[in-house]
Parts: sequence; structure tokens; C-alpha cells
Amino acid sequence: MEVVVQQERRTCDQGRDMHMEAVIKLLPDDVLADILRRLPPRSLATSRCVCKAWHDMIDAGQLLRADLLPHTLGGIFIDFRFLQVSELFRPSTRTAVSGDLTYSSANAAVSEHCNGLVLLPSHTVVNPATRQCAQLPPLPPLPSRAGMEDFYVLGGDKFLVFDPSVSPHYEVVSIPLVPFEERLGRMPRESEWPPSLFVLPVYSSETKRWEERPFVRQGSAAGTIAGMLEEDRLHLGVKRYGVYLRGALYVQIQNDFCCRISMADRKYRVIRPPAGMEMAEYPELHLGKSGNEVRCALVEDAFRFLRVWGLDESRGRCKWALKHRVDLRQALARGMCRREETDERWILENVNDGGGGSDGEEEGDDQAPAKSDYMSFLGFHPFEDVVFLCDTLTRGLAYHLKRSRLEYMGILRPRHYGHIAGSVAGVNASFPYTPCGMGELS
Repeated sequence: MEVVVQQERRTCDQGRDMHMEAVIKLLPDDVLADILRRLPPRSLATSRCVCKAWHDMIDAGQLLRADLLPHTLGGIFIDFRFLQVSELFRPSTRTAVSGDLTYSSANAAVSEHCNGLVLLPSHTVVNPATRQCAQLPPLPPLPSRAGMEDFYVLGGDKFLVFDPSVSPHYEVVSIPLVPFEERLGRMPRESEWPPSLFVLPVYSSETKRWEERPFVRQGSAAGTIAGMLEEDRLHLGVKRYGVYLRGALYVQIQNDFCCRISMADRKYRVIRPPAGMEMAEYPELHLGKSGNEVRCALVEDAFRFLRVWGLDESRGRCKWALKHRVDLRQALARGMCRREETDERWILENVNDGGGGSDGEEEGDDQAPAKSDYMSFLGFHPFEDVVFLCDTLTRGLAYHLKRSRLEYMGILRPRHYGHIAGSVAGVNASFPYTPCGMGELS
């Protein structure tokens, strides 16, 4: 039935495109371009999706302003333990987007980011560049959740889907997780996970409601529910990241497995962990993207080595390929260039302590460590072959993978953070942020 509906939808879309193209031919190109040019960015992005002819005209005339699209790195949102508001670590001299999101929610800790939009634990979607926000409705008791309510404890993991160059609308996908043994109820432990037909709750800003969408699995499952229960003990509290690229949502599920979810054709594929992950003492895989490639990274061996993989999707494959292995201690021993010699310094906004920013010059908490005890991975540069690291929860570093060069960016430790968090200080999650100046949230 689902296949028939999709075929009918494609037939209708093709008929609509043919009709629109016939109408467009009646108008001179310069007249149509002038009409489209008068539209606001949100309406122009919608018009780009109407038919192929409009899509081509808008792109050829560069009518959609590139400066409003998420094509630059605005900083890194960092969610520190015991702080209610995520801090924005950003360049100090550029025109900045404020990282203070307390106008949208008291608990303004960023839990997800996609092309300029961020998601907060209060289920609020925020655009920091336009300072607009929208509250998601509660996840309803959908039929597919019957008997699986505990798989959506705290709502499950939620991921944003947004590409303003394609559509002004966003979606939020809720991914269920295998709960603890005592909460499984009558669910068969030998069942495959994820199931062959994965029915996911999806919120659409266009329809303003949650709906169920079935996704058919291609290939094998990650394992069984029993297997997830046995292995997931090592991954308690680990942040699971998502990436939206070329119409597909890539998400981390459990036990270092990932899923590639094709939003258009309603199919998904399980991606197995990179080779050698089982040997990692603290398996904390970080999913992200760099350019047009999905990547993942791991800091291992007492936080000494960094490994970076790229996802090989050629010839129908979906497999991780090792791209870089970096000895971080050797990189530190070689020394690093300081960012003030090459570019602007980066600062932390310190919104949890009244703002004002910090460039690391003041005394006390903001001083760099005498030695490097451990490294944390903060994320991938979305447009360059660079990764961001945190040295002993104090210094922000950039490692240029192609040039094997370490660069000091600035101090990223929140002011007085040591007194607030004590021995449990750390980073819960981090998100390279790409500002988007388009559209209104709804």
C-alpha cells in the first residue's frame, strides 16, 4: 500500500511540474525573475521547491541570498555539566550571533543542531541568528508506541532535519531507544533491533503536528534487544549525535551503531561501528560532517590518540573508512601556532556568569593548564578538514588534519566553573554552529 501511495504522489508531482512549466513559459524570464526577487527569503525558499523550472531560475539568478544560508562557522555551542545554559565559544572580532538562549527557555542547554537551528531539552526549536523560537507540541500516544512506551523514556532521542536551501520548513524525528531490562515488559528479548519496519514519530513545522512514518530497513539489523541490553551498559550517558546531509538523516543509536534514514523514500540502513571500536576503553563516538562527507571520531588510549573515519557510501556501501590517526601528545610536543598570529582569538561568552566574554587573560579559573591531562572532542569544522578539541577542559584547540598542525584558539573554560562543578566538571555535548538568517519559526 505504501508503494502505491508513493507512486501516486510521484505521478501527481510530475503532472504539477508540467503544468507549472507550461505557465512559466508564458512569462518572459526577466519578468518572472523580478517577481521572485521581491519575495522574502522564506517564501523564495518555498518557491524553489514548487517545480524544476522555478528551482533552476532561482539558482541561476542567485536570487536566494547566500549570506543568509548556513555557510559559515559561527562558533561552537558547548553544554557543560551542571550549567543550565550552553556556552557559545566563538570568534571575538566578527559580528557575532549571541549564544544567550535564555529568552526561549530557562533550561537553554543545546541538545541538537542542524543548519542554524538548535533544539533545547524543553522541546523548543530556536534560531539564535533571528532570535525566534517555537515550542513543539507533546509527543502524542501514537499507535506504533503501544507496548513500547518505555522506548520513548523522556521522549527518546530527537533530531532536527532542516535545509533552508531546499525548504523553509523543519522536521524533528524521535528515535526510540532500548530501555533498561526492568522496563521492557513483555517485549521479546530475541526481537531484532531496530525492527525491519521502523515506525518513527516525526514532527513537521509545515503541518504543525506529529505523525507516524514507516521506514523500511535495507540490510541487517544492529542485533537483538537482548544484545542491546547487554552492551549498552558501557554507553550510559553518552551523547548521540545526528547529521542531516543530502536528504538523509544520520543518527547514532546504541552501542556505536548508526542509522542512515532516507527521509524521501522512507528507507533506512544500519551502519556498523568502525573496526577496532571494541578495543576502546571509553567508547564515545562523535558523529558529524565535514564538507559533503559524514564523519565520526574517537579520542582513545587515555585520551592520547585521535581517530577519524569517513563514511564510504560508494557503490551502495555504508561503511566507515579510517582517514586519520593522530598522536595528540606528539602534536602538543611539536608546539602549536597561536590564533592571534593567523586569525582572531576565540572567546567564551560566559552567559552563565553574567556575560562579558573571556579571552583567557584574567586570573584564576581561566588560566591554561600547566600540563595536558586529557583531550575531549568538540566537533568537526563543517567546511574545512579541521577538528576541534578541548584540552583539559580549559583550552580550545583546532587540529588541521591535512597539515598535521595544532592551533590554539582561546580559553573555553566557563568563569568560576571549577567552583560550580568540582570534580564532575566536563562537557555533555558540543555542536559547531552555522548561523542561518532565513525564515520564521512556527
